[in-house]
Amino acid sequence: MSDAFWIAGIRRGDERAFEALYTEYKDRVYRYACSLGGVGLVAEDLAQDAFLGFLRNVDRLRPDAAVLAYLLRSVRNRFIDQRRSFAGRTQSLEAAQHASDGRPAPAEQSWERERETLVQEAVSALPEPQADVIRLRLFGRLDFATIASEVEAPLATVRNRYRRALDTLRQRLGRTIGDV
Repeated sequence: MSDAFWIAGIRRGDERAFEALYTEYKDRVYRYACSLGGVGLVAEDLAQDAFLGFLRNVDRLRPDAAVLAYLLRSVRNRFIDQRRSFAGRTQSLEAAQHASDGRPAPAEQSWERERETLVQEAVSALPEPQADVIRLRLFGRLDFATIASEVEAPLATVRNRYRRALDTLRQRLGRTIGDV
């Protein structure tokens, strides 16, 4: 189904349209919230707030709006607001794998958490424009054209930021965790 179809259904009050939209995007929105540094319930709250905000504002959206991009932008804005309101507090990334079905064996969980922490730290150390593109591409799974629209930058610039960010991450993490 298309975003326009879901938006039209939700505007008509069709609960199934929202359920389908939620099912389609919930894991990506949650993983993106985790990538920003949201931990467990914090990431869940960010994701849920984004969906609730979408429902409150669905009548104001263009009929052809890109819903996933809207939700990810909403998560990012809510995270920034939260970070500002809790200045001085830091949060670490909890495994984004909670959004997936498979879990590593207990012996592997420690290494997985350490590796995810290293990746989060490496992404956080990137210049913010590069970090945004990495998060939107890898955790939000947006295509480059949508990312370009979201960050209000030319497509070539977005691709360049992504390439530079990947090169930097490979350089930083390659020595620590192997091939990235």
